[in-house]
Order: sequence, then structure tokens, then C-alpha cells
Amino acid sequence: MLTPIAATVLAINPTGSTNLDITISEDSKFLYSLNTGKGSIGIFAIQEDGTLLNVGEADAIKANAGFNGIAAF
Repeated sequence: MLTPIAATVLAINPTGSTNLDITISEDSKFLYSLNTGKGSIGIFAIQEDGTLLNVGEADAIKANAGFNGIAAF
């Protein structure tokens, strides 16, 4: 289970995008954030202490995609 850590900001949404949905990988090692408006998925590695490490973005989707959530991908 993930719990927020007070006063931490790991990343901000890319300009013009909105975080529409998030999910965690089946093995609980990664968190994925669907950034609609930009057409990307943010990728974060979940560390043993629960913190997130920003490992990049996947940019292979349309900017207006994702209105059915990240599970649609």
C-alpha cells in the first residue's frame, strides 16, 4: 500500500496535461500516471520505503487519449 509522504513533490504534470488516472504494476514495483493533454504516461519506480523515483515518460499515445483511464492501454 502507498501512503503519501508529507511535504514531498516528486514531479509536476507536463505543461498542458492533466493527471487523469494512476495505476500500480502487478508486481508493485512501478506506478504509472496517465497525462492526458500531452499524450504521455509518467513512469515511477516504487522504492522499498514507499518513495517514488521518476524514471521517465512513455510518449506513444494521442494527446486526447485516455478518457477511459489507463487500464484502456
